[in-house]
Amino acid sequence: MRMPKMLKRAVLDTFREKTIDELSACLSVFGRREWVSSYRWLDSSGLALYFLDRLKALGIAHVLPPFVLEHLENNQTANKQRIANLFAGFVAINHSFQRANITYFNVKGFTLVPVSCPDPVLRTQMNLDFVMSGKDAALCCKALAELGYSLVTYSEHMLEFAEDALKTPHLPNIYETTAPRAVKVYVVSPTEGPHAAAYQQLLQRRSRTWNGVTFPVASDSDAFINQSLHIFGRISSEWTRLSWLLEYKAFVDFRRDDTAFLKEVQKDAQHDPIRIIAIGIALSLIKVILGATIPPTLEEWTIQKLDISVHLWIQRYGEEALLADYPGTKLYLYLRNLLSASQGVKSNDGIRTLSQPPLFKPSDISKPQSLRHQYYRALATTNRKIFRMKFHIRENVRIALNDRHWKKLLSEAQMKEVRDENDLHLVTPSIARLHGPQNNSNGETLIAHQTQNRLRVAFRQINSRQMWELGAIAAVKIMLGALDLFLAIFLYRFVLLLQGNAQALQISILRAHLSFLDMALIVLVGFIVRMSGEVTTIRWTNTYRQNLYAHFLTSLTEGYMAVNWTTYVAYNRNDLVRHCLITAQDGAYAYQLITEQVTAAVIVGILGAGCFIMGVVPATFWLAFLGSLLLLHRIVFRKKLQGASRIREEALSKLQIGFAEMFESAKEIRVYKNFGYFRRRLAAQIGDLGRSNAILSSLPQVSRSYIEYGAMVVFTLVTIVAYLNKVAAQGLISMLVFYFIVARRMLPTVSQLLMSMGQVDGAFDNISIVARELADTRRRRETTSADVKPSVGNVLEMNKVRFSYEAGKNIVEDLTVRIGYGEIVILRGASGAGKSTVLNLITGLLQPDAGDIYVDRSRVAYVPQDVILLDDTVRANILFGFHDVSEDQISAALDVAQLLDFVKGLPLGLDTRVGDNGILFSGGQRQRLVIARAVLRRPQLLLLDEATSSLDLENEQQVLTRLRHVMVEGAIVFVTHRAHAVFQGARIVNVREWMNDTGGETDSLSLHIDSDAVPAR
Repeated sequence: MRMPKMLKRAVLDTFREKTIDELSACLSVFGRREWVSSYRWLDSSGLALYFLDRLKALGIAHVLPPFVLEHLENNQTANKQRIANLFAGFVAINHSFQRANITYFNVKGFTLVPVSCPDPVLRTQMNLDFVMSGKDAALCCKALAELGYSLVTYSEHMLEFAEDALKTPHLPNIYETTAPRAVKVYVVSPTEGPHAAAYQQLLQRRSRTWNGVTFPVASDSDAFINQSLHIFGRISSEWTRLSWLLEYKAFVDFRRDDTAFLKEVQKDAQHDPIRIIAIGIALSLIKVILGATIPPTLEEWTIQKLDISVHLWIQRYGEEALLADYPGTKLYLYLRNLLSASQGVKSNDGIRTLSQPPLFKPSDISKPQSLRHQYYRALATTNRKIFRMKFHIRENVRIALNDRHWKKLLSEAQMKEVRDENDLHLVTPSIARLHGPQNNSNGETLIAHQTQNRLRVAFRQINSRQMWELGAIAAVKIMLGALDLFLAIFLYRFVLLLQGNAQALQISILRAHLSFLDMALIVLVGFIVRMSGEVTTIRWTNTYRQNLYAHFLTSLTEGYMAVNWTTYVAYNRNDLVRHCLITAQDGAYAYQLITEQVTAAVIVGILGAGCFIMGVVPATFWLAFLGSLLLLHRIVFRKKLQGASRIREEALSKLQIGFAEMFESAKEIRVYKNFGYFRRRLAAQIGDLGRSNAILSSLPQVSRSYIEYGAMVVFTLVTIVAYLNKVAAQGLISMLVFYFIVARRMLPTVSQLLMSMGQVDGAFDNISIVARELADTRRRRETTSADVKPSVGNVLEMNKVRFSYEAGKNIVEDLTVRIGYGEIVILRGASGAGKSTVLNLITGLLQPDAGDIYVDRSRVAYVPQDVILLDDTVRANILFGFHDVSEDQISAALDVAQLLDFVKGLPLGLDTRVGDNGILFSGGQRQRLVIARAVLRRPQLLLLDEATSSLDLENEQQVLTRLRHVMVEGAIVFVTHRAHAVFQGARIVNVREWMNDTGGETDSLSLHIDSDAVPAR
């Protein structure tokens, strides 16, 4: 088996960057046996004729054995006639569709010539494919019936026709001239969702003429995306033709330098995550397998967006899956489950999902067949099922044997990324932040980390004191379990003593002879200590969990507030709130679950050992009972609990975002009276939440009932065995007392162990999210240099400042500005031109890519464009954390903002609450309140970003006039669109776009200071 695989790699090398001498030496070492055994793979992979053509182009076809060369040339001759016949059918179908005015376009096949395939004779094309409007499906069936095609299969998204319904092309006869021709029609309609994207391709189709025939095809961008989806759909199934990758690579090579085409592809694909994943995987495959060079602009938004686990699968199994003989391999299961977990992608996503529901049910799929035909059809079906059964058995065994190795590889790769990102960043399905169950063929969780690595990551999130405290809690709980065994043994002897057995007073371990009162006292003290220890550990555990939650909460909030501004604005605020309030709390609870699982396992072991010491037979019953519990939990409960937990978390996340959006849009919802739309948006999540909560609440009760009644069954069985073995009554009663005490402790512990086993995966997920968020905030922490004050006489100096949000696209370039004391600068420009970016650079929210900014930021005040008020009093909103301010200073600030009389007229004055984000105030009053907040800080530089946009003309002029008097010893930078919003004597700064002649086309901004003062109004 090794030589054929080496030969396959040698064939693959002919399409890579190898020298002629290397290829000749590599191919010449194989003998007849290896070549003959590779015939089937060469044909099924679609590489046979490409391989022959490549060798002839390199001038080394002579290195092949004569019989191999003859075999390939015979196949090429046969395929030439076969393709000619297929092309005749292609021409006839296109003419028939065009005469019937059917809206359609061709995909794959002859549309790939010559960009992806230089000559159609090289392709092992099996059928003709079309994408068609749903309204024309009936016309399509009629047109194909007139050409001699019969409808053989249909589904909700595809119709398949063939010339001979009894025959399908078989791989050994793939080049037969008379092989039956098949037609596949993908039906699309202008519906919502993915169907709209496919229908859009239909609307964007274009005409193409080749070999004297004009036919409709998809646009170049759509054709590239469809090829990517085709490869993606196949690589996540059992079998993929290598020729598809070869043709895809040719397409990429042909369009590598076409910038306009690459931008069009990005524009068409960026709205659909499935398309991005499909293109990323297809490009990764041709890069790894065929050594293709991917344009950086294409790679950065496709390959670089793939999860590390997907990259690992391509590196480890990509070539092996592609080199497999027909019918392929089940290694695709790993990739499918990875995608399902991290991106929510289903295996059949692609063009096949871009279709409408069934249009009609054919009245007659096939004509009545003779008994002879039915016999051969049944025989072929039986042989195919046997063939598939052998395949499934072989591949399932292979997956089972390989599963542990794959999990280890995946865990090591993920932990390597943890170490690369400050030893904290944990890759979780997310992916992103999406949760979903991932199961391999054995029903196990495929993407889960090894327990050792997960514990390592969990313990890295707490400090040494917290770790020692957690260990102390676990140790105390274990000692309480040992105390339960101790009490059970003493009670056993105590009952024996009550029944007249004097030997019960002799305790061999203590080497002492105890009296009745001594033993009674020991039992009473033991119960008191046990009860006190239980209460103490409960309080200790809850206190520890709350302290840990406070630690996580503080770390997350500090981290979020310290990240650089570009990262912060990209965050979803609802996600941040959920991580702080829910995920952090669940993460802290996870440590309690870990402790409970460890201590429960140890306690069960201690109590089990005590049972064996007291008697083998009863202990055997207990062991069987506990084993059945674990088996039942693993087979029935665990998967359901894990799935329900993940569904619940995802539903809660979406509901939180949905409710926040709904409540924030309350005014428009009431105006448009479309509450039903928002209710429907949340209906699916509400249903998922209800079903998952029902499972999470009912399964523990079922498990608890099983434990309780199972214990009764065990007690009954022990009694029956004791009776049959004629055990003395006093011994039986004492033994039952012992097992009653043990069961009282063991059964809740086993129940706790089982439930923690069901919750531990979700608990580790929460720890992983906390770890990832903390790592992300540390990695993206704002790096600011110490403020450097400007030169004497200036409030602000900016020297050749350059800034860009994206590499190569400067928003601000070579900005040089000086603003002195008493100056007022009005910054104007088109919307989105970058005025707010300049203010963010001044405040330090953004750091320049180059250049210097000199300003004392401790004396800078800022009034943002979007006003945010606390749900607190007017006083608290003005102070905003500022201290040592007198009532007179607050009144003065309110007077500048034209709010003093309004606040005095409020029932509680400064102590009046403003409501949620100031909802009880008007828009202008909210803006003026924030202006007062800024004035209260007595700044040297006041930055106003559209700070008067909600004010009427009169109030605006009064506020601006007062600000000018207040800032006479400072400076003001005022961003505004309003032409009438001016200060007397202000200078105007025009922000305008220009073209960079030296660096190509880049958008940039330059500031030009007009010396003309604006006259007073």
